[in-house]
Amino acid sequence: AEHPDMLRVLSDYATSLSGLGRFKEAEVLERQCLEKSRKVLGEEHPNTLVALAAYASTLTSLGRYIEAEPLQKKCLETSRQVHGTEHPASLAALGSYAETLSNRGQYSEAEPLEKDCLEMSRKVFGAEHPSALKALGNYARTLSDLGRYSEAEPLEEKNLEVSLRVNGAEHPDTLRALYNYAQTLSRLGRYSEAEPLQIKHLQLSSKSLGTWHPDTLLALGSYASALSSRGLSDEAEPLRMECLNASLNTLDAEHPATLAWLG
Repeated sequence: AEHPDMLRVLSDYATSLSGLGRFKEAEVLERQCLEKSRKVLGEEHPNTLVALAAYASTLTSLGRYIEAEPLQKKCLETSRQVHGTEHPASLAALGSYAETLSNRGQYSEAEPLEKDCLEMSRKVFGAEHPSALKALGNYARTLSDLGRYSEAEPLEEKNLEVSLRVNGAEHPDTLRALYNYAQTLSRLGRYSEAEPLQIKHLQLSSKSLGTWHPDTLLALGSYASALSSRGLSDEAEPLRMECLNASLNTLDAEHPATLAWLG
């Protein structure tokens, strides 16, 4: 089971589970894969770094940001030593680490890292490359989380427009761009613009990711909260109660989707 080819098979299977939203199963396999890769290949082998990044990513998908953050920081530091600062693996590690900081509410720390990631990604890949678009989306989301809505809104609108063209409507990055743009519009009080985008996002997310995927649950939680804030609690409450158990069964209690339902 420790032969490099078997590690690759194990890694591919775990990735497939993650793609299906089965993160708790994937986490067990990815932890095993990481431990074996460290033993067989060494800490600084590129495949070990891939395993470390995948494991940390699944932890974030489960909402286990406190565990993921030091792993992602380690992955970033080692990747820069092995590959260099502007290598795609290092840029991906920088983006993931900054995103986790943002998810933990450390927006002031995340913002300059995400700005650096965006600038380097545009330089290395080009402005419309999926990696650059993802970096733009993360940077704009953090601006919004910092309350800098007037800066975030045009960036998110542009990101959505280009992602629709480059990735397609049902790509996870496009769905994330749509979600973030709708959130910022709602924060700006532009509810009549935000609500149809939230509904569209729910429909597309349910179709492409599945009803109980964490991103879909998070979107449902946000939409229910938006309904509640508009005084439509009778519509919001059945949604929240219907999906709370699914969220608790699929994710950890600290995941944003779970917290959205509990809120």
